[in-house]
Amino acid sequence: MQAIRQRYNKWTARFAMYVKGPCINLKPVYCVSMTLYLQLLINFKELLAITDTYVESTLRNQDGTQGKWLVEDPSLSQIQQALMRR
Repeated sequence: MQAIRQRYNKWTARFAMYVKGPCINLKPVYCVSMTLYLQLLINFKELLAITDTYVESTLRNQDGTQGKWLVEDPSLSQIQQALMRR
């Protein structure tokens, strides 16, 4: 995961050099391509922020808000171990 983040940061920095200024002397299709690529990188960054811990805490908070019983639910580590065994 760390290697993916490093590659993402390197791509983002390199791409930002091309996008910071307006699309001068470029055909419109290249401006659109760069804009779409930048959006793809932004979406990728948002996906990297979704971790097992984040999902587990979000679900537990929602269940707690709804008044559901949480004591018997398995912990995150137990769920991860069960998935690894499959």
